[in-house]
Amino acid sequence: MKLGINGWRIHGQRTGVGRYLLNVVKNWTPEMVAGRFDEINFYTPKPIDRMEISLPENFRERVL
Repeated sequence: MKLGINGWRIHGQRTGVGRYLLNVVKNWTPEMVAGRFDEINFYTPKPIDRMEISLPENFRERVL
């Protein structure tokens, strides 16, 4: 099964939704999603600053 995550709210000043989403995503480990999702795509309007935000290894960033 594939999972798509709308990551638009993590850019700019993060409000409650953006902060919550980022904390959930940062704390997901491959072990937590193993057997549930074959592919996890994180959709954003522009590339993520990897110095500021680190996504788990099992996430694919998709810029739209």
